[in-house]
Amino acid sequence: MLATSNYNEEICFYDTRNWKIHKQIKFPKEVNSIMWNQDDSVLFIADSNGKINLYDGQILEATNLDKPEIELSGVHQQRCECFAMHPDN
Repeated sequence: MLATSNYNEEICFYDTRNWKIHKQIKFPKEVNSIMWNQDDSVLFIADSNGKINLYDGQILEATNLDKPEIELSGVHQQRCECFAMHPDN
């Protein structure tokens, strides 16, 4: 699976076996970075409001997680451009 975002705040998930769109999500804010954790259980989406939104990495839905976003206020005052995951998660 490959995830991309575009200027219309859409996130497209491609099946890399045939390069067809598997799922498309209209995101409510500007998307700056997308990343799965190592076991693909969580998809992290950094937005222009300085938040990291958490999605279920398998079904690509936000509603199945207890905490749908990480607020970075006080630590991160502006939009989040990119982030990285430690190899140990």
